[in-house]
Amino acid sequence: MQTLPDLGHIQWMLTRTGICLPKNVRVLIMAEPDKCAHGRLQKGDTTLNDHNLDVVDFGFLTAARYFCVSFSSPHSDAWVFAILVSERFFPGPDSAEMMRRALAVVQEMRTSRRSTFRFSNPRCECCANIVTQDERHLLQLVQHARNGKRSHAASSAMLLCEGHDTADTILAAYQFADAVSSFKVANATA
Repeated sequence: MQTLPDLGHIQWMLTRTGICLPKNVRVLIMAEPDKCAHGRLQKGDTTLNDHNLDVVDFGFLTAARYFCVSFSSPHSDAWVFAILVSERFFPGPDSAEMMRRALAVVQEMRTSRRSTFRFSNPRCECCANIVTQDERHLLQLVQHARNGKRSHAASSAMLLCEGHDTADTILAAYQFADAVSSFKVANATA
């Protein structure tokens, strides 16, 4: 039986968007109870319900969180879960490319920022529902890039990168947006 990592409210999101998991896929919750915020919001945090996330946004956020876990705890192999997430949200031969593009956005942001990027634990049912202020800026950057709102994307990138160089981060976000458009067109014609 395959195991799909639990992404907090993945069942809610999958139900909301009409995506059905195959019956042989089991959802696994892997939380560290002593590190759980128990759903407590810090200043600037919001919840998933406060955002109008589509499947792409949710898939991107989830993968970005797993990449962040992998960077903060290299022994966790969380990048493997990011790949599993991509296969669920972007099925088909392009799923690896979608996650490569998502990783590029995260990596460019990491290169530009000077302070720690605060993210929610995707392995915890309580915490995964929280969208940190940093994650919100990252999500907004990607959403604005996908919608072609250049000035809004630039503003989100400036906040995300804390006033440091944003050019590569914005470029990576637009490349992700282009990959999403190509993915949707390819799947619409298939």
